Amino acid sequence: MLSCGEQKPATACLLVTAGPHKGAEFRIVDPLTTLGRAPRNAIVIPDISISREHLTVEKKGDAFVLVDRESGNGTRVNGRWRRRRRLRHGDEIEIGDTTLYFLEPGGVIACALSPGPSAEAATLLDRRPRASVLAALALAMVLVVAAAFVRRQRLTGQIEGQARREATHAVALKKLHEGIALLKQGRYADGLGRLTVAAELDGADAEIARALQAAEAEQERAAATGPQVAPSLEAAAPPEGAHAPPDAHTIWRTSSRRRRAPEENLARAGTVPGERERRRALAARHVLAAGELGADEDLPRAAAHLRAAAESDPESGEARTGLERIARRAKEIYLQAYMIKYDDPGAACSSFRLVVETLPASDETAMKAMHWIGKLDAKGAD
Repeated sequence: MLSCGEQKPATACLLVTAGPHKGAEFRIVDPLTTLGRAPRNAIVIPDISISREHLTVEKKGDAFVLVDRESGNGTRVNGRWRRRRRLRHGDEIEIGDTTLYFLEPGGVIACALSPGPSAEAATLLDRRPRASVLAALALAMVLVVAAAFVRRQRLTGQIEGQARREATHAVALKKLHEGIALLKQGRYADGLGRLTVAAELDGADAEIARALQAAEAEQERAAATGPQVAPSLEAAAPPEGAHAPPDAHTIWRTSSRRRRAPEENLARAGTVPGERERRRALAARHVLAAGELGADEDLPRAAAHLRAAAESDPESGEARTGLERIARRAKEIYLQAYMIKYDDPGAACSSFRLVVETLPASDETAMKAMHWIGKLDAKGAD
């Protein structure tokens, strides 16, 4: 915090004036000082809006140079986005929800003092017995305001946390319903993928846990019974009037629905010879389906297809490349939403939700997007 009077620090330092660590002071003594929320940094600020390694401060002679480490939310110096900047005394640095001031070694911080009363007025005030009473009242007002501010901050934190939990639960329920619908269509890999995402978002929900357990059991049962009901790709129905041998009776009576949907049998045939080829074929179908979804609003569906492809064929380079491309696009959408979060909160929330639905729940960008959804929703409720 800046205080009245003069201070002459022996080394350069950063003062936190806003954010979770408000009031903290960090001295810069090493030639290279890292700052971020990860414990390995020289300066650690536990703020979810700050990247694990957000920036560095390099000491070059008497100069100090700030370098942004490709952080998710970027770095602003004196209100302008900067990737590299030579710091000057009094520069204001904004990273996420935290604001810092840079102080050079030997720099002087002073704030103007209000002009005091004249000697005659001071003498008169000293003679008035009400002076001590007024001072006590002023101190009491300061304490009341401080207590109200602390209480409001605590309530705001609770409201934001509840909003984040509700938003996460809503996304989990959406994934649950999508997974159940896909399972009813016989698309076990896609359905199981959606249910897995739902469990990652809200593992404490009993309905999600039951659905995921049932889906896994159904997939195992389908894989175990696949060789008995899945017809060979080369098999054909017997000519009219022919008699089927006893051991081929089951295959000859395969329904027309199964003959028209070989990909379903392909997904279930997990133990028959040629399993690898079948899984590769299924993965290729998912990659093809993902390639047909080029719009931003289709990113969650495309990502689900590519994850299913990677699950069917872990060696699929196309699935891996496609997931990397979708992740890059989701991060671009996140940055665009971050830039307009206060100018157009509605559009920013929609973009943040798209990012959450596209990326895995454990992804850092998805976690940041979920943070901003809760924060903007809470602000809109106010």
